[in-house]
Amino acid sequence: MAKRILVPVDGSEQAAAATAFAVENVPDAAVVLLHVINPAEAGYSAQASVPSFSEEWYEEKQAQARDRFDELAAVASDAGAESVERVVEVGRPTKTIVEYADEHDVDQIVMGSHGRSGMSRILLGSVAEIVVRRATVPVTRRAVRWANRLPRPEFRLRERGCTAGISRERARLICRAHACRMM
Repeated sequence: MAKRILVPVDGSEQAAAATAFAVENVPDAAVVLLHVINPAEAGYSAQASVPSFSEEWYEEKQAQARDRFDELAAVASDAGAESVERVVEVGRPTKTIVEYADEHDVDQIVMGSHGRSGMSRILLGSVAEIVVRRATVPVTRRAVRWANRLPRPEFRLRERGCTAGISRERARLICRAHACRMM
């Protein structure tokens, strides 16, 4: 029996990484791309109380979800996914993801995460962390850290002369610890 893997998507780089990770690690699985439209994002302004604004906002969010699905479905198909389902739900993301997994025979959830730690994680929270705590199926978090977007640490190490006096093997270990490449 083929596995069903749920991949919550929000248009971020982390969601794309989670999609690719899911397909690469379980190529024969059915991938379910889930986008949750959070009504709280519409706001509580005077404009938001106008019915036509709410409908326009919702239609815009659905169109954005379709565009994201097209991109991610192409990534999944290119990587060899057998089938890719696209689902749009409305609600609080954490609750909706967990409920969808419970109600639709999902075997595993693969989520993208910013990989935050410390104070930023406490202040900003993490949808992935809450899903990990509440889900009844296994959850895999695929972290894409901000450090990957900055210049590689080996450049900073070399500019500061930090690699002088250490062996190439030690420099390689430092780079692995910081997720960078040796030059």
